[in-house]
This record gives sequence, C-alpha cells and structure tokens, in this order.
Amino acid sequence: WESMRDVWQRIEESNRTLGGVIHSAGMLSDGVLQNQSWSSFEQVMAPKVQGAWHLHQLSLNQSLDFFVLFSSAASLLGSPGQGNHSAANGFLDGLAHYRRTMGLPGLSIHWGAVSQVGEAAERGADVRANQQGMGAISPAQVLESLELLMSGSDVEVGVVPIEWSRWQERVAQWPFLADWQETILKVAEPSKSDFLLKLEATPPNERRLLLVAHVRRQVAQVLGISHPESIALDTGFFDLGMDSLTFMELRNKLQSSLKRSLQTTLVFDYPTINQLVDYMEVLLQLAQDKNTLISETEEEYEEELL
Repeated sequence: WESMRDVWQRIEESNRTLGGVIHSAGMLSDGVLQNQSWSSFEQVMAPKVQGAWHLHQLSLNQSLDFFVLFSSAASLLGSPGQGNHSAANGFLDGLAHYRRTMGLPGLSIHWGAVSQVGEAAERGADVRANQQGMGAISPAQVLESLELLMSGSDVEVGVVPIEWSRWQERVAQWPFLADWQETILKVAEPSKSDFLLKLEATPPNERRLLLVAHVRRQVAQVLGISHPESIALDTGFFDLGMDSLTFMELRNKLQSSLKRSLQTTLVFDYPTINQLVDYMEVLLQLAQDKNTLISETEEEYEEELL
C-alpha cells in the first residue's frame, strides 16, 4: 500500500493528468485443492485482490477514462488445479461490476492463454491450451482486442479462442457446464463417438491395437509429446512425467471418447498403457454384453407378446 501510495503521490506532484489504470499483475501456484496451502492462496490472491483494491481506492478522487482489470478465462470457465487463480480473478470481475455501480469506469477481461509472453507462457500454458481446444492468443491479438473492448461499454468480457469440438470433450463431465452442453454439442458436432464407431467396425482381433493407439494419443496430448509411438507401453505414467493435473485430464479425455464414467483413481490403478488398455477391453466388453443381454431380453418379451 505504501509503495503504491508513493507512486500516486509522485503522479499528483508531476501535475500530469492520469488517463486511466490497467491492472495486469498476477502470480501462479497451481495444484489440486487438497495439495494447496493457505500460503499458496495468499501468494496468488495478493497481486490480484490487494493490488486491484489499492488501485481502486487510490483512484477514487481521479476522473479516469478507463479502469481495466486483466482477469482470466479460469474465472469464467474454470481450470483444473487453479482454484486460487480462479478465485483471485473472480475478485477482479466483481470489482469491475462494483465500480460500475458507483458510476466509475470498470472493465474486466477474461483472457485466455497468451503466447510468447508472461509467466503462463513460460510454464507452457499456451501449448496446453492448444492441445485442449482452447487456443492461445498472440500479443498482437491482445492489443487488438484491448483496443476494441476499451471503446465499448461492456463490463466483463471473455477473449478466448475455442475449438468447440475439442474443448467440449474436456469439459463434458463438468457439472457447472451441464446447462451449456446442448448448445456446445450443437456448435461442436462432437467427434467423441467417432472412436467407438470405429472400434465397433474393427474386427475383434484388431481392436486392441486400436485401443493402444488411442490411449497413446491421449497420453501424448496431455504430456505434449509430438510422437505418440515413442511412448513405451509398459512405462509408468509417473515415469513419463504425469502429475495429478495431467492424470485428471487423461481421465476426462478417455471418459469423453469412451462415453463411460471412469473412476478418479484410474491411472493409479492402471499405471501403464498396457494395463489401462487391459482394463478398457474388459470395460467395453462388459458394456457390450449388457447391451446384448438387454436386446435379447427385449426380443424374448416381444415373442411372448406375439
């Protein structure tokens, strides 16, 4: 607070007019919720919550043309492992609305992953976003979008390039998006059933090879490996570099492509591609047997009626 107040004082003493404020500070400390500590929340929340609030308070006696807060798509759409980041950006969104109720300028922008610059890009967030169907934004696109939004009247806007057919596979199991699913599915024309259709059309003695190739591709995508065939079938997922976040992502991708609910401990119970494919073969065979049994029962019932 003292440092920011000193900056404000120097601005006032310079006899120059402050046109506006852009708050773009942020810090990341990702991890699943049970592995987070309060200190990691404080570390992530401080630049967003305290920083933005100080700017709000210090600028109350200024006639600003704009007050722009750089929020994140994480507070708009959610992001596994980023509960602290989502909460911090949620505060920015609320602050923008609060300022508008006071008759003050306020704009919160939910930016998607930005390529080339920033801490998120250094951590590979732009690469992961592309793999998940949520494309990255170039610095030039950020500037173009910012110019457009600052000339408008919106208070909260998301700037996220999404390839719906890929993105919806990742979020199909998210309850809070359930009301959007019908709209997303219409836009996406999802391909998640294509794999099962292809599997059913494959001769039984060749299906394991197809399953192995499919799981390899999913593992390669979540880990950013460009050549799936380089992944050894009996190498443990931990040894490949997976963590709790990529475990969840792999499970979600397989749930979507198989149209099956999979246990949260899936990759711990079956920690290699070969073991996972063994399980998937049993799972899909049980589903097929169940459908066959239901079909035969319905036929018997119809015969009795005749």
